[in-house]
Amino acid sequence: MSSHIAFSNPGRDHPNQDYMAVYASGDAEMLVIADGIGGEAGGAVAAKSAVEAAGRIFQDNPETHLLPLFEAARSAVSALASSDKKLSSMGTTLTVCIVKGNSARFGHVGDTRLYHLRGDDLIKRTKDQTEMQHLLDAGVLTKSKAKTYHRRNILLSAISARSEFTLQQGSFDLLEGDRLILMSDGAYSLISKRRLRDLSRSYLDLSEAATALEDELKNGKVHDDFTAVLFQMSSE
Repeated sequence: MSSHIAFSNPGRDHPNQDYMAVYASGDAEMLVIADGIGGEAGGAVAAKSAVEAAGRIFQDNPETHLLPLFEAARSAVSALASSDKKLSSMGTTLTVCIVKGNSARFGHVGDTRLYHLRGDDLIKRTKDQTEMQHLLDAGVLTKSKAKTYHRRNILLSAISARSEFTLQQGSFDLLEGDRLILMSDGAYSLISKRRLRDLSRSYLDLSEAATALEDELKNGKVHDDFTAVLFQMSSE
């Protein structure tokens, strides 16, 4: 049977604004990760409320379309934002991946990421909804200049009360031994895609792979909360 493991660490001296969870319903599982924005308390509240709202919809109906998950998350965040002026500017990224049988479908808002590891290939399934990615796509920024771009973390879409979100959706097949890795930007900013692939491939055991990844991130120049959810497809 498939397995999963996750970790989350505060990167600075403040409450962790990342939140993750794994939900099961029937023969389906949903992996979820969120990275809150809008102040220390607000960011943490937004991330947790969005993840839990999406989780409730999924557990009630694992066959649900992806959009209702995100609409529920936005409703939860909006309700909390309107109830407390201190939370009015809060928001969060949100990435979910639902696995059932040999198929996966995902929904994504913001700049948390979903990676898909198969053999020697690590595929980034999500696309960052950031100003920097937009400028890269438009050819305004080169990859070399993007490394030092001062607005690299500016989001163009998020789950918040202040604006609508743009939902990326997709699906793909899974094979025996495939891995899924969901990461917050505080995590993937500390490790290259190639290093992430090589590190994951070095450990057949998912728990050992997660421990190695967490240790590597802790040894980097940590400046933000870092969170990851790892999943391995297995029929045993």
